[in-house]
Amino acid sequence: MEAYLDNAATTRVCDAAADAALRMMRECYGNPSSLHRMGASSARELAQAREAAAGLLGCQGECICFTSGGSEANNLAVFGAANAKIRRGRKLVTTAAEHSSVSAAMKRLEETGWTVAWVRPGPSGGIDPQAVADAVDGETTLVSMMMVNNETGARFPVERAAQLIRAKNPQTLIHCDGVQAFGKLPLKVARTEIDLMSVSGHKICAPKGSGALYIRRGVRILPLIYGGGQERGLQVMAVHFVSPPYTSEHALEKVKTLCKKLTPYCGRVRLAVVPFTRMQEAIRDNCPEELFTVIMRRYMMKLAERVAQENECGALITGESVAQVASQTIQAIACTDVACQMPVLRPVIGMDKDEIVKIAYRIDTFETSILPYEDCCTVFTPRHPRTKPRLEMVLKAEQAMDEQLLEEAFAGIEYCNIG
Repeated sequence: MEAYLDNAATTRVCDAAADAALRMMRECYGNPSSLHRMGASSARELAQAREAAAGLLGCQGECICFTSGGSEANNLAVFGAANAKIRRGRKLVTTAAEHSSVSAAMKRLEETGWTVAWVRPGPSGGIDPQAVADAVDGETTLVSMMMVNNETGARFPVERAAQLIRAKNPQTLIHCDGVQAFGKLPLKVARTEIDLMSVSGHKICAPKGSGALYIRRGVRILPLIYGGGQERGLQVMAVHFVSPPYTSEHALEKVKTLCKKLTPYCGRVRLAVVPFTRMQEAIRDNCPEELFTVIMRRYMMKLAERVAQENECGALITGESVAQVASQTIQAIACTDVACQMPVLRPVIGMDKDEIVKIAYRIDTFETSILPYEDCCTVFTPRHPRTKPRLEMVLKAEQAMDEQLLEEAFAGIEYCNIG
């Protein structure tokens, strides 16, 4: 009879988990991102697994991002949070007793310009929560501290440390390596100040290669892997400009419906509604008619960038497609590009209208998108728009604009969460 005494390192897969894994590989093998029946079946199984993991962590299923294990979850938390918060500072805090997937990530960041404060354990192997909080300052963007040490079994007071950290710097993200606590200690992570928690399945009789990262609702981190779109990849925000009385509540509801239709593909959408009436009226009253659209789009980009920076987003995404309309010529796009510093992604830039319509039908947004409600882009449309504007011409026209209108619009933004 085998006597296995190293369950803190890894465990034997239980029969229920092994049977479920085999069934998924043999019977329910569709891509959960696919729109066909097999894909939908896999998506349902994935959603159930997400809720099961959330139940053990004490949070909502939407906060669970699956990974290939605890090490990936730790790397995603450390690198993702550090890079997402880089504008706020380059200082990190951790303990000298962390798992190598945290400590090695911290050392790598240290090599590339971050400052890392290492809090050493006391004589008994424990960590003083006040010492962790004392290492935090106004430039600290992330603190990473495990809950149970993988070598000694010592339980670290991460919940108390998190309270002290939050009181000292509310902007600091708090990550906890919860691998050795998951499934063994009662966890209610949503009730704590912890923003990110890494867990692993193979410590509790699940297959190797299974893990997850808890990401508190509203927290944004950058991904380690781009492309594919699995586990939501990037969290999406939407920006909508309203110009009452020229645009109606029906137009806003149309946008909210479109956002809701997109949530199966990107998760919950945070919608920023930007008041744009005064800006558009000022453009109409002060700028040449032929440049109305390109100037309007430049101010939209400026405001969208402000929204992105405020919400710690990494890029802007537009639906521009070359030559579909007068404002989407290469020259016009070049003029709008320089209105902001942030990367601008244009995933349909080279598609023709038929290709875009087919995608809209497939994701069930086409019928909603053609509802006949006025939006900002149809307000004060020039009779003869300039299709090849020159930047110097646009900048000269904008000199007649009051830049304070940007501040007014930004101050009036309202947010809502959809999905």
